[in-house]
Amino acid sequence: MIDLMINTPREWNSPPPPPPPPVIVSPQVIASGGGLVAGAHGGSSFQLPSAIAWFDTRIFLSAGETVTITASGAVSITTDNRPDRYKTPDGDPNQSTSNPDFHVPFIAQGLTPWSLVGKIGDGGRPFQIGHKSTFTVQSPGELYLSINDNNFADNSGSWSVTVTHARPAPPQPPAPPPPRSSSEPPEP
Repeated sequence: MIDLMINTPREWNSPPPPPPPPVIVSPQVIASGGGLVAGAHGGSSFQLPSAIAWFDTRIFLSAGETVTITASGAVSITTDNRPDRYKTPDGDPNQSTSNPDFHVPFIAQGLTPWSLVGKIGDGGRPFQIGHKSTFTVQSPGELYLSINDNNFADNSGSWSVTVTHARPAPPQPPAPPPPRSSSEPPEP
C-alpha cells in the first residue's frame, strides 16, 4: 500500500480538502481586539462573548448607513443551576431593569434585561437590538455590542452575531428633459 501511494501521482490518491473550520473566537483573540471575520458587502460575523461589557466590534459606522444586526444562540447569565439561566438575544421581556430586586444597575437601564444591546461611540446612548434590528446611523462612530446585564463575572457562552452595513446610493442627477420634436416651434 505504501509503495502504491509513493509511486502513484499524488492527485490520483489525494482526498478532497476538508471544509474550512467554523469561526471560533477565543478569549485571547477577543482580548487582543480581534475575532472579526469580514464578509462581503460591508458585513462581519463574530462570536459576542457574554462576559464582556460593551465589546468593541471594530466596525466604524458612518452617518446615513443602513445597518442590520442579527444574533442567535443562548448564553448563561449565572452560575446558579436555575432553569431560566439561558438567554437568547431577545433577553427576558418579562423582567425590568428597574426591578428593585436588582441591587446593581444594568448597563442599559430601561432596555430589556439580558438582551443584545448596542451603542455607537464609546459614550453613545444604548439602544435595543434583540435577535434582529435594522436602523439608519444618525451619528458616526465605532459599534459596541453587549448583553444588557448587571453582573458579567458569572456569565458564560457567546451569541453568534452578524452585522451588515451599507452606505446609501448617491443621489442620481435629474434626468435631462426629453428632446423636442421637429414639429414643435422653438421657444422664444
